[in-house]
Amino acid sequence: MEYILINESKLKITLECEELEERSLESDKLDYADPDAKQFFCDILQRARNELGFDTTGYRVLLQLYPIRDGGCELYVTRLGALDSLPEGEKNRAQEAEQQKRESGKKQKKPKRRRAYRFDSLEDLCRVCRRLSECSVTLESSAYRTDDGWYLLITYEDHDGISDILPISELSFISEYGYAEDVRALSLFLGEYAKEICKENAVETLRRIS
Repeated sequence: MEYILINESKLKITLECEELEERSLESDKLDYADPDAKQFFCDILQRARNELGFDTTGYRVLLQLYPIRDGGCELYVTRLGALDSLPEGEKNRAQEAEQQKRESGKKQKKPKRRRAYRFDSLEDLCRVCRRLSECSVTLESSAYRTDDGWYLLITYEDHDGISDILPISELSFISEYGYAEDVRALSLFLGEYAKEICKENAVETLRRIS
């Protein structure tokens, strides 16, 4: 993922295909109305604020996305006028929507995120588990074996707090060892054809294997 600050109001982000696959997203189907895509955009903007000081808080934001040939995309983020500059009626609606979002977040249980990965060897799977065990986020995990490889399913809970967000880059290291899979399709396949290695706490169990 590459961030280029064009000017104080515009930012360009280049997203690789693998980074989208980690979130089970596709560049030509990214829709802000989709909860997974919306969380993805929020994580991107959070990172832009933390690393570049590009802060969109209190501003209207224009997102422009252009798929590129390798399956990735280029995302342009333009910071428009402040919410205070909106007409009174529109500003009130925006404030009400933000308030409803905060209240809804307090009442609703945080959604779970699921990811799936395939590895060519048990050694690669165990290396990933050792690194995941050092991650600050609590993960639920299970592992499976088939004729064509080893599989790891992980589940983690989304949080609103900045310190609790799982950064996009925190799982990117897994691509050094294995391959991201479609978690929904893979779950059905594994339940039917795979040998279960660890039903629970796979990361904790497999990290001990040398």
